[in-house]
Amino acid sequence: MKKGRKTIEIRGLGKLPRRAAIAFVILSLLAVIGAVGATNLAVNYSLLRARVLFLERITSQQAVPEDIDELYERALKLKEPMDLSPKLNEILSIVEKIETKLDKAVVVNKSQLDSLKGGSVYLVGVVTKATTKSPHVFLTVNDVYVPCFNAEKSLENVKVGDKVAVQGQVKEYQGDLEVVPNSVEDVWILENAGN
Repeated sequence: MKKGRKTIEIRGLGKLPRRAAIAFVILSLLAVIGAVGATNLAVNYSLLRARVLFLERITSQQAVPEDIDELYERALKLKEPMDLSPKLNEILSIVEKIETKLDKAVVVNKSQLDSLKGGSVYLVGVVTKATTKSPHVFLTVNDVYVPCFNAEKSLENVKVGDKVAVQGQVKEYQGDLEVVPNSVEDVWILENAGN
């Protein structure tokens, strides 16, 4: 942007009156923030959905209201951040209460692993990376590395976007904490990507 007396030049648009140029910049920034907000909402929802599916599986009961998908769609249309959506927060609160009653801690990101080193946990989330190095499968769930040894045949269909739960030990490898399942039976595919 080149600043003139009463006009501002914006590359690709030419000279605009100063107020119009400022309005253009502000609207552009708001559009970017809105897109990021919608992306964060989708990521937060996917993680919440994974936690709900995990609880339904482990507790053998409907852990939260069935209308979570409808609530998400409404929140997404309003571009409402998850922390401002009362119904989604209500569901999250129910999920967190149930999780505290489980026999192991439920973690959703790497920062939660520090105090749990050496312990057994449930890692719940979305696969962000899946690599096979025969006969092993290496997953990244949210931001946590999960090495699945001798699991190629059982986990060959796991792909990015799948919602999973992993029961495993928090171990340190080359300075990073990771969750290591004891066997392939400790990795549960809760929902395939696109469902």
